[in-house]
Amino acid sequence: MKTAICIIGAGPAGLMAAIHAAASRGPVHVVETNAAAGRKLLLTGGGRCNFTHAAAPEELARAFGKAGRFLRHSL
Repeated sequence: MKTAICIIGAGPAGLMAAIHAAASRGPVHVVETNAAAGRKLLLTGGGRCNFTHAAAPEELARAFGKAGRFLRHSL
């Protein structure tokens, strides 16, 4: 009998851990506090986690309009 694995957090690292664990270990449960998994991935370049910029964090957040409020916590 395989032991279930619980991954806390459905960000990029948590999702990757869940994929690898499910492929090799059996049952995986992912626990996320937000309404959707991988939410910050939507802000990255094509969903590839390469969100970088040379501007100051506040300037970058302003460039995203309303979404910048959420982005500010990620910078």
